[in-house]
Amino acid sequence: MKLYFVPGACSLAVDIALREAGIAFEGIKVDLENRTCADGKAFADVSAKGYVPVLIDADGQKITEMVAVLYAVAEKSGELAAVSPIRLIEMLAFISTELHRNFRSFYRGAEAPELERQKKEIANRLAMIDDLHTGDYLLGAEKPGVADAYLFTILFWCDFLQLPKPPRLAEYQASMAKRTAVAEALAFEGLGAR
Repeated sequence: MKLYFVPGACSLAVDIALREAGIAFEGIKVDLENRTCADGKAFADVSAKGYVPVLIDADGQKITEMVAVLYAVAEKSGELAAVSPIRLIEMLAFISTELHRNFRSFYRGAEAPELERQKKEIANRLAMIDDLHTGDYLLGAEKPGVADAYLFTILFWCDFLQLPKPPRLAEYQASMAKRTAVAEALAFEGLGAR
């Protein structure tokens, strides 16, 4: 498998999930500014969409979009799908559409009023997840799944942007950060311990 990634971007969740699953992959760093890949390819030749993640499986199938990529990893692993496929898709879709999208403004130079609005949206959505969160991992699973890898990435962004998190989610993030797969992914992407 090949994972085209940008350090610290949402592709970090895929990096973590692949490592949690024990799935061997080649990580290929993408320079979005220059639209080039570390393997020498033009990124446009890898993905016409122009953003990560891009996962190319062993059969050469190209998968894009966070929900699809993480679901593919869950299916391949057989263990990271949590309890119910429909609940997993529901959680991945919520994280993608209700949390992930709210971070765009921070990276696109939005004006202060828009940033304040997005901060409130993020806080509200994190509170919803905090209310649903029972046990050590999302969806009541005994082991972390792909949704956990995605949520960890979102919480990582909160730290980077100095956005507050509910205390239980901060504890959850600290627990996830101790996992070998998370530490390896952060180190691989040059992000250091957080």
